Amino acid sequence: MIHINASNGKKIYFASDQHLGAPTLEASLPREKKFVAWLDSIEKNAEALFLLGDLFDFWFEYKTVVPKGFVRVLGKLAEIKDISKELSLDALQAVEDFFNGKQFNGTSTGEGFKSYLLYLERDDIYISIRDQFNLARLEINNLTNNLSEQVTIDNSKMTRAYDELQKAVVLLKVDMLQAFSINIDYVDADGD
Repeated sequence: MIHINASNGKKIYFASDQHLGAPTLEASLPREKKFVAWLDSIEKNAEALFLLGDLFDFWFEYKTVVPKGFVRVLGKLAEIKDISKELSLDALQAVEDFFNGKQFNGTSTGEGFKSYLLYLERDDIYISIRDQFNLARLEINNLTNNLSEQVTIDNSKMTRAYDELQKAVVLLKVDMLQAFSINIDYVDADGD
């Protein structure tokens, strides 16, 4: 876990669930413009910005292109700079800790998704998820500290890291949920 001490006058910001692209590109355009304006307003006093999830809606299938309509947000995020490797690793560790039942900001471990998979005798899925977290971590560690620079220097490394993270997402959202006999209705929800 990392600790961020905000400099004098600086703040730490969190954003999630923008769902850009939903329900349509046209309908999300005003939301995208508001989000970019908000990014403009925080840029000077932001010590850190955490994008927690669902910035784009159903964008996981694109690996090497930017879908039409979101260049404003991506350009603004690139301007802000240092969307760092350290934060990516910390986010991955937080997901892994949650999966393993580790308490937030602590050392004690309780029941988690791992323990339920083991109870169901689905060691195969637990091992696959554990190994995939490690493969994703390995690929992220191969990146430079500044991810926006990494895209420019050697985007193939970024793509490999992305692919390994996406494999973990599939294991968690499909394989694990199927083992738990949980069915997600993606028509009525965003799948979270």
